[in-house]
Amino acid sequence: MIFDDFKKVYELAVAYIGNGRYFAFAVASLLFLFVTSKKIRPRLIYPTMLLILVIGTPWLYHYVFNRDAYWRTFWMFPMTIFIAVFCVRLIQACQTIPERIGMTVILVLVLVFMGTNMYTAERTKPNGEKERILTKATNPEKVSKGAKEVADLLLSIEEEPKAITRKKYVYELRQYSSKIKLFYGRDIDGFIIGPVNKGWRVEVHKNLESSSPNYNRVLQIADKSGYNFLITSSQYRINDTLLDRYGYREIAILDGSAVYYKEVTFAELQAEAEAGAEQSDESLTGSVADNSEEPIPDTSESISADASESIPADASEETIQDSSVTESVSGDSEDSSDSEQAGGVEILQEFAAQS
Repeated sequence: MIFDDFKKVYELAVAYIGNGRYFAFAVASLLFLFVTSKKIRPRLIYPTMLLILVIGTPWLYHYVFNRDAYWRTFWMFPMTIFIAVFCVRLIQACQTIPERIGMTVILVLVLVFMGTNMYTAERTKPNGEKERILTKATNPEKVSKGAKEVADLLLSIEEEPKAITRKKYVYELRQYSSKIKLFYGRDIDGFIIGPVNKGWRVEVHKNLESSSPNYNRVLQIADKSGYNFLITSSQYRINDTLLDRYGYREIAILDGSAVYYKEVTFAELQAEAEAGAEQSDESLTGSVADNSEEPIPDTSESISADASESIPADASEETIQDSSVTESVSGDSEDSSDSEQAGGVEILQEFAAQS
């Protein structure tokens, strides 16, 4: 493992250095400043040497950074500062103004021709093929023509299509439209820090990039994950038996790719079923709540009637006396209330006669 990490660090460093001319110029400038200036050593040279040791540590690459983040650590190497200070020192060493002007022109020409023209330069891919670093845009979206055609096809069928695609379109489809939802993106190449679903995503990615893909497994994962579109190489098309089994159909051959589509996936059907079950549970709960709010019938009269009928014939005298006392008390209270009302009427009549 440690040797693999060393190899990765070396490969990334070589890729960052490029043709090596600027890097060699920066190293020569560092050595020149180290020899000629003691004051600049603790300020610039020693920190840079420590930084190189830290950046070149394979453990840092393996456990701290991923591929993209580690690439950016090379930006901390101050090549531009070393070259700039070195050039200024050379110009300052000239005695006369014409000499300084001449030295400035020479250094500018050296820096210009040492670099690489980004508009004509080529780079070597991992498989040995060469490609242009920059290519001329053929559309306002600045994506390839094939990616644009595929994206337009997906968006013409669904407003927010969900697609499993070859690595060829992983970057450009999302760049063309954020409405296109991809099964995986830059994370499949290790550009994103964080756990990647190494089960399904990596498995599908390897199959789509393989010369002998297991489309049975790819279609199964696509259906269960809810991805309606599947984009494969047109050289390795899916047979009709598998397509019929999972309900996908071939809808186009574009840019060397075969596009397959399924209107409703297994995952979508399952989600609809779960949503329907939740709605039925909510309606059942609501009906129970409605029933709990219905008015309770007044049964006090029936209860009192039942109570009176339930008095046994051989009730004790104390019980009968208590009931008679209660009746007499209620009768007295009614008589007193009648007398009070009569007295009130007499007072009103006397008041009316006097007036």
